[in-house]
Amino acid sequence: MSASDRIPPSKRRWLIALTAAAFCSFVPLLQAGTDTWTGASGEDWSTSANWAGANKPPVSGDSLVFGTYSSILTDDLAAGISIAGITFTSGSPAYNITGNSFVLTGNIIDSSTNEVTISNNITLSGVQTFSLTPTKTSYPSPSVDLAGRVSGTGGITITGGGIFALFGFDTFTGPITVGAGTELSVSGMEGTCTGNISVSGTLIAGYQTSFGSGSVTLNNGAKLDVTNPILEPYITDAHPFTWAGNWTWGGSAPYTDGTAPITACNVATTVTLNGTNPITLGGALTNTSGSNQTLTVNGAQNTLTVGGYALASGSVNLIDTIAGSGNFVIAGPVTDGGTATASGLTWSGSGTLALFGISTYHGPTMVTSGTLEAGATIANGGRPPYAALSPNSAFHVNASATVNIVEVNATIGSLTDGTAGGGSITGSGGELTIGSDNTNATFSGTITNAISLSKVGTGMETLSGTNPYTGYTQVDGGILEIAKGGSVPNTSFSVSPGATLSVDGSAGNFSTSYQLPFCGILEGQGVVNGAIIQTWTNTGTLAPGQSAVNSNLGTLTTDKPIEIESQAAFSIRLGATGNDQLALAGLGGAIYLDDCILNLTLEPDFNFTPGSTYVIISGSQSGDIIGEFNEPSVTANGDTFDVLYNSNAAGTGPGNDVVIEGVPEPGALPMATLGLAGLLAIARRRD
Repeated sequence: MSASDRIPPSKRRWLIALTAAAFCSFVPLLQAGTDTWTGASGEDWSTSANWAGANKPPVSGDSLVFGTYSSILTDDLAAGISIAGITFTSGSPAYNITGNSFVLTGNIIDSSTNEVTISNNITLSGVQTFSLTPTKTSYPSPSVDLAGRVSGTGGITITGGGIFALFGFDTFTGPITVGAGTELSVSGMEGTCTGNISVSGTLIAGYQTSFGSGSVTLNNGAKLDVTNPILEPYITDAHPFTWAGNWTWGGSAPYTDGTAPITACNVATTVTLNGTNPITLGGALTNTSGSNQTLTVNGAQNTLTVGGYALASGSVNLIDTIAGSGNFVIAGPVTDGGTATASGLTWSGSGTLALFGISTYHGPTMVTSGTLEAGATIANGGRPPYAALSPNSAFHVNASATVNIVEVNATIGSLTDGTAGGGSITGSGGELTIGSDNTNATFSGTITNAISLSKVGTGMETLSGTNPYTGYTQVDGGILEIAKGGSVPNTSFSVSPGATLSVDGSAGNFSTSYQLPFCGILEGQGVVNGAIIQTWTNTGTLAPGQSAVNSNLGTLTTDKPIEIESQAAFSIRLGATGNDQLALAGLGGAIYLDDCILNLTLEPDFNFTPGSTYVIISGSQSGDIIGEFNEPSVTANGDTFDVLYNSNAAGTGPGNDVVIEGVPEPGALPMATLGLAGLLAIARRRD
């Protein structure tokens, strides 16, 4: 048994207590307390004479109080010391604190009317409250400015009505709460602040601000300010801010302003608009994620406006999607993103996507639902003096979707169906130009109301649906094909030299005296309701029966007048099974041949037979055909045909057709006569 074991338990406890008391008499016990700055001996925190209170200088866990003393201070205590809270009294000067980092485990209270700047790096160990002076609301100086880097897992709650600024490229991950009447100005965030942000006051998104993946909620009466009023006097370049999480504008009167910054969207984002006032971000929206993303705008009674949109960028072609029940306005251009050469855009919302800028992106535009508008006025957004869709983008309009062109000229690459058929193109006084991407496309949907249509480029655009739009139709390049079963009944057509209107359905309404000229080619096997075929450097051509999609011989029908002017051409083909023909149906039309040119092409299977006749123009009554071609006959491949007028070869009425008749080769008739005479002479000798 040891000596200690022989000591009774009661005496053993007495010896332990005596030993502890003796130790405490030699080693002072340091307890956390409150330390007040006096500044009696300089600016360093490690100088004992500069403090009054529990510990001089402060130890880890102390709370600090700063009053009416020297304002430039240096924290030269051990880096990483814990501070339980900081208070600036009402008489405090404009403090500027620098030096080593510290961990903030408590709140900061600012009762002064002067700016307080803390440039130290701060680690937040929990959600800390910053209580500000409500009278401190004048720019450019905030109430409290944390100019160092703020990190850690903690968050910030700001109350009291003053201005709080974060300028230190912060990375803390806890939540941010901005109370009513209080303003938070953020600049230099790097996108790693992943906590949720709730704003009841004002959120000022300043220079190079990148919000993380947490949600941002602007509550009733809250304001988002992107004009950067604090840094504006000192920084004059663009002020981008980035968000990666979801945004909510709530309440009855949310308000947003600003025109300077660029807004960047890093990942899939939902913007919810719970109020009724429009939300405007003056800068452009940029997807910098390098992948396809979806921006969802919800809130059917509200509109979010941005100053432009740079689509997703990457080494491959990417497509951004905009969705939701709200309205979304892109007031500036939509462009390809970064290194991508063909960034695309999909609108799949139930509201309206309005595009105002002259866009240049090259990828496809998929309108799968809702309405895409160019130049429209929605939610007080106003109408610009111009509005253009991208001339480089092929538009795919789904059966449940609408594209609305309102009093502006808009150009797209081509127009085609979506994955579930063709939708609706409508307008009120605008013009839609299609074909600038020089590809072939087919649209089975409808084009309606007071919109005009222009076809450009070298490709063929096929309209296979019913298109009762009432504006004009200009074919300036390539081929505009009205497919069999399709119709364009209420428009007047004009075709430029080198361009073709191919009608295999029905086209045109010439019920008035105003008719647009054809200086290009009018062809097809459908019905065209009147035209004037004019010359412009001898280019106007009417080619009935010929078709961009059907190589068979056929008939083009009209029930309205057609005039073929001098030096314009009328072109037909003859084959083994028949020939092309222009047919005049009904009693309301006539064919005017103003000394025009007749062009004839013989198909490879055609066999010439002298005396055979072919109806090339058929009328419905006497006097339907007025005038003549410029030559009495036409020759093709060495075969000659006379042109005969006032014929009834078609059997449709007295003297109302134009036919061509095969003429025997020169010398064929005299040789036949000599042959007959020789046979008669031989017969007489035998007698």
